[in-house]
Amino acid sequence: KHWIMYSLEDVNKCRDVIIRILRGTQREGIENVLAYMDENGFYSAAASCKFHNNFYGGLAKHSLEVFWEADELWLKLENNDEKIIQESIKITAFLHDICKIDAYPCELGHNPYFNHKVNIKYHGKKSIDILTSLGLKLNECEREAIRWHMGRFTDACNLNENEATFHYVKIAIDNPLAGIIMAADSNASAQALGKKRRYDTYDDFVRNIQNE
Repeated sequence: KHWIMYSLEDVNKCRDVIIRILRGTQREGIENVLAYMDENGFYSAAASCKFHNNFYGGLAKHSLEVFWEADELWLKLENNDEKIIQESIKITAFLHDICKIDAYPCELGHNPYFNHKVNIKYHGKKSIDILTSLGLKLNECEREAIRWHMGRFTDACNLNENEATFHYVKIAIDNPLAGIIMAADSNASAQALGKKRRYDTYDDFVRNIQNE
């Protein structure tokens, strides 16, 4: 297994960028969220043990890369009509995986391990629960974007596979913010594994999932 080394300097730079951008939103409750991230190891945690960004600082790096991807997809979005504001892109891209904060602890120079005390099933919903408990105000579009950010791989309570697939496709079309975060998460994860980015535009993503 090839474990990527991510330096402490890289982690600190990533942390500075995330804090600056999120603080700049001035969203109610954001300071509580930033404190929670610092106090609970968000910037040292891995994003996984076996898959993308499985190294020290991987969770923060993945979150930053999802933001870059989402911001680019948002800028290319046709007929936006201010339905999606960049603030929503920042909030959902950086915080969609906040519930993984203690799931994959990692020390610098060591491999991450899975914390078996943490249940990450329905992790999009768990991220929303954490954010709302910290007083962060989320609108319904932002909640959907975080809840369904894994697209077809989302753990869907009380839905079978066919129902979950229909639901996520409908959400991606009805709520472009959610579709953008789904596509951005997929793009960032693929590129972190050395693969090609999958979607150049939101419309590419919608066409693809409608044809699955």
